[in-house]
Amino acid sequence: MTKRRPAPFRGRHFEDVIILLCVRWYLRYSLTYRDLEEMMTERNLSVDHVTIWRWVQHYAPVLNQRICREMRHPNRSWRVDETYIKVAGNWAYLYRAADSAGETIEFMLSPKRDLIATKLFLRLALYGAGPRPRVINVLNAHQSALVLRTLVVFSAPASPIFADQCSATDGPDIATLGESSRALQC
Repeated sequence: MTKRRPAPFRGRHFEDVIILLCVRWYLRYSLTYRDLEEMMTERNLSVDHVTIWRWVQHYAPVLNQRICREMRHPNRSWRVDETYIKVAGNWAYLYRAADSAGETIEFMLSPKRDLIATKLFLRLALYGAGPRPRVINVLNAHQSALVLRTLVVFSAPASPIFADQCSATDGPDIATLGESSRALQC
């Protein structure tokens, strides 16, 4: 009794697990097609590098389409904060943005706390995937001047962004909102 294969893998010589493994490794890690061919040879699978190239060309757009459906969509009310943390023995500034539901939008580590780092962080957060924020709450009074000056530069007149300075008592602490602070403690 033969098992029916999923539609995208019908007519393929190799198992769907092997195909997805090769495509995922190629997309995730800095491997060449010949590296993957050698890795499959070590696992007693004879796969040509051109075959792996064909798999990547065929399945990468399909994987991208399916992953985009599963990705989170942050809301338009953001909280921006910065903190000073120790990472691998060195002190660094952690800039982070989270939406009001607690989903991390963006984070960035910087050795310096200056206008350049703030602009770079806001560029990453504002021009990343997803909708632009309607409101940005600034949780740290020390950075509010830098953030507000930077927001004036980056906000488009067609879609203004309202910035509000608030204290941590106005809502949940941003450290409890996202996973970035726990993930970066080394």
